[in-house]
Amino acid sequence: MTYSTTIEIACPINTVFDAMESLEHSKKWQPGLIDWQLLEGEINSVGAKKNLIFSAGEKTSTMLETLEKRHKPDSLHYRYEAEGVVNINRNEFVPLSEAKTKWTQHNEFIFASFKMKLFAFFMPNVFRKQTFSSMQLFKAYLENLHS
Repeated sequence: MTYSTTIEIACPINTVFDAMESLEHSKKWQPGLIDWQLLEGEINSVGAKKNLIFSAGEKTSTMLETLEKRHKPDSLHYRYEAEGVVNINRNEFVPLSEAKTKWTQHNEFIFASFKMKLFAFFMPNVFRKQTFSSMQLFKAYLENLHS
């Protein structure tokens, strides 16, 4: 399953890029993100791998993040791996003005289990809505921080 989502952020492109790759900022706009552990490489370097640790109520889960491409200030590409699913995530940033940036996120989901494939087939909007919701949280956080 593949799709793209776009949002405009009232901040300069370098501000958006820096916040996107900042672990300090991530905990403030990503619901449930409680910690991370560097497993390999250097933070914000291509090839770096880290476990992202999320809490949802009583449950804790981890997701492996690999930075696949970093081209400041216009692109950050990640690979996320969790139980039964891989997400190829490409973030592209385009300056619309000195104080406004267009952020497009391209997602490709690869499902290992039949159950997840069925879920994605019958409910693809769940993934799109979650992506857009996360993008709105990032936008609101960043614009409030810099207003």
